[in-house]
Amino acid sequence: MVQQNTPEIKEWGWRGRLVHIPRPAGTPAIVELRSGGFNTHFSAKGAIETEHISSPDAEIYVTTTWGAKPYPFVLAPQYTHVNIERHGGDSGGFARWHLRTIPPEDIRVLDSDMSGVTGEVLRWPGGRREFSFSFEKEKGATGFACADAKGNPVDFHREGQLRGRMEIPGPGFITVISAGPWRLKRL
Repeated sequence: MVQQNTPEIKEWGWRGRLVHIPRPAGTPAIVELRSGGFNTHFSAKGAIETEHISSPDAEIYVTTTWGAKPYPFVLAPQYTHVNIERHGGDSGGFARWHLRTIPPEDIRVLDSDMSGVTGEVLRWPGGRREFSFSFEKEKGATGFACADAKGNPVDFHREGQLRGRMEIPGPGFITVISAGPWRLKRL
């Protein structure tokens, strides 16, 4: 899982830029993006920026922010940076983005019955299991993203849009994508 010696990062800005996410080689990072204003939208993509490789357009983690809600995600170990992009032009104003890494000890472990009020990354130490899910907010993006214990994205099976069942493939991370209340219950 995520190692304890991962440094905590807190960055902010008005315009798009690459933000370096330092951590031990081969480990994921739990990252959270927030928009500083209700009418400003930002997205986050994984990026590789090293002496030999430059790849700013890779895995899309956050397609658009809305309001000041957090948008957490698991940054796969191969990405060295997060590429923040502002949508709607650089017209100025006070809206800004905030990016931070979340310490491993702050990540909740998925239990047999859990709920939350906004997006969150959960750690799943067990094997393949089925859960029922429900989202209470009908507007906005809702869903899940699963990553293995090393932080690499994995495919998983899900039935339903606002309510349904999903099968978590194995130990790793589950990112709950929700701007409102949600619930997961083990079947």
